[in-house]
Amino acid sequence: MPIVFEVEKPNNIGETIRKLKAKLAKEGGSMSGNEKAGRIESAGVEGNYVVKDTCIEITITKCPLLQRLVIEPYVRNIFNEISSS
Repeated sequence: MPIVFEVEKPNNIGETIRKLKAKLAKEGGSMSGNEKAGRIESAGVEGNYVVKDTCIEITITKCPLLQRLVIEPYVRNIFNEISSS
C-alpha cells in the first residue's frame, strides 16, 4: 500500500529540486524529473512526486517495512533542511 503525503511547496521550486537531486546523488540515490513531477529512489525507497499549486504531493510506492514509520518525517525533514539552506 503506498504512503501518500504532502509537503509545503517552497517559493523557489526549481532550486529546491536541484538541491534535492544533489543531496540524493551524494547519498547514493537518484531523482529524475522537474518542477512539475518526477521519481525518487534512495536506500530501497522509491516514490513519485507531483508539484501542485501550494504543495508537493509525495507517493512512496516501495519502502522496506522497518522504514514505513519513519519515511514521512524523514522526507519532511529533508524539505525543511533544503528550504532553509
